[in-house]
Amino acid sequence: MYISNCIKSFQPKRRYAASNSNRQVTYEYSVTADSVSISICKEALASILGIKIAKINYVCDLIKKRNCPPEDKRGKNQSRTKKLSEEKKQEVMDFLDSIPKYRSHYTWRHNPHRHILLKTDMDLQSGHS
Repeated sequence: MYISNCIKSFQPKRRYAASNSNRQVTYEYSVTADSVSISICKEALASILGIKIAKINYVCDLIKKRNCPPEDKRGKNQSRTKKLSEEKKQEVMDFLDSIPKYRSHYTWRHNPHRHILLKTDMDLQSGHS
């Protein structure tokens, strides 16, 4: 997760005897620009990433509990109940190929494969026949 790459956790450097602080971890926030890491505050990180501070706090809690950044789970859903079968995809492609088309004269020389349009005299009845 990119957010966790911007956060480093470490033990506090100083503890005051008179303080009743229970803080176990200190966080440092940084961003990388032109291969240079720049230290920033939490509010600046939230502003740069366009997220709320609560999201940063959530990631910090995960880092503190697990001692490692959270796993990126994007694209890991295996159920994919709405995924089309290859057979259905081929049916759609065959249907689209069966519709009469014409080549547009706009930029035809520059993009011979781009400007292929449907005939203007088509309606729903002729599209399904």
